[in-house]
Amino acid sequence: MPKCTLGSVLATDFQGLTKAALNIASSKGTGILKFTADLIKKSSDPVVKSVLTDCSEDYGNALDEIKDSFRATETKSYGDKTWVSATMTYSEFYVDGLKEKSEVKSPLITINTEFNQLCSIILTFKNLL
Repeated sequence: MPKCTLGSVLATDFQGLTKAALNIASSKGTGILKFTADLIKKSSDPVVKSVLTDCSEDYGNALDEIKDSFRATETKSYGDKTWVSATMTYSEFYVDGLKEKSEVKSPLITINTEFNQLCSIILTFKNLL
């Protein structure tokens, strides 16, 4: 998955930084969706496939929330923090679901953690707007 960082962003205000962070989160979420689809194809364990399928749906929902949040940021409707919080919740469901249904260690823990950290940064930016 390509590395995306806020360090390369040329934004000069919190709205610009927030939009850049949302774009990076969207890109990272899309990469996670693709990675999850590959894992589903490779898995022979029906329980793991089921959890990964749920994860894929949750990340799809998370990406929708990120798009909504981006549009709200563009129009300076800053009451959209719940969308970013929901995105973080969606990504956590996956790890919890795999722990509950299988002894398999989640192959997405690291990228899921990075995604949640990015969403946390976005919430911080939004609180400063």
